[in-house]
Amino acid sequence: MRKITREEAEKVKWMPDGKSSYARAVLMGMGVGDIIILEPKDWTQKTRKPGTYCLRLGRKTGRQWTCRTVADGSGWMVERIR
Repeated sequence: MRKITREEAEKVKWMPDGKSSYARAVLMGMGVGDIIILEPKDWTQKTRKPGTYCLRLGRKTGRQWTCRTVADGSGWMVERIR
């Protein structure tokens, strides 16, 4: 256990209590204009692609993301629009 400052605490990514994936926590923590590369190791869903997930999550939360596949196969580029 260690003590941290307020600035360090703001930089730490956290997940809410309950059932939530790492990808959802990152998407919900994004600000408007933020862009991330979502790697395949972080994506655990076998039947659904991140683009479909972003659309459904956007309908539930009122936020909007664009999701594009990276050409070299290293993952997906996700940008928060609204």
